[in-house]
Amino acid sequence: MSTEKTQTLKADLATLQQRIFAGLIDWAIMAAIMIVIEIIPSIFRWIAAGLVNKAALNPGDPNYSRWIATAATMSLIGSILYALLNIVALVIVIYYFVWRPTRKGGQTVGKKIIKTKVVIIDDPEKGTVRDVTKDDLVPMFIRWLLLIVDGIFFGAIGLLLIYMSADNQRLGDQLAKTAVVVAPEAAK
Repeated sequence: MSTEKTQTLKADLATLQQRIFAGLIDWAIMAAIMIVIEIIPSIFRWIAAGLVNKAALNPGDPNYSRWIATAATMSLIGSILYALLNIVALVIVIYYFVWRPTRKGGQTVGKKIIKTKVVIIDDPEKGTVRDVTKDDLVPMFIRWLLLIVDGIFFGAIGLLLIYMSADNQRLGDQLAKTAVVVAPEAAK
């Protein structure tokens, strides 16, 4: 009984290792952005906590009411910023994983560095693929949305699916009818 998989696409598929390294680069970039986004509202919360602590240690101080009012204001500002910046974070993530690849030949920064790209499976019967274009927002959105499933257990689900798939596809690729291939400039 053979467990060897037979590739169906006529393309130079990206290896599991290439996909892992490209993903690590992309997620490092996203993590850096998210850290900055989380620090900004936290500064206001730290100030609020310091003022509450100061007020708690000095209940008879004439500035007590001002400290509490300022702490409440800083906490409110921090909470509003947190909500707004999380909306900004979502927009950044969608831009990076959905919109940008449709304008940059199917590549995120990680894929560009590792020299891979996403392609659309044009004709599954013939195994042909085509480059991602600006009209491919829906498949790119499906790929991104299914990172939720593929990312379960620290990406183990996606890695297992890539390993088992004949065309190295995770669930997002399979449902979006995409694949990750070696970029032509790297294949030379």
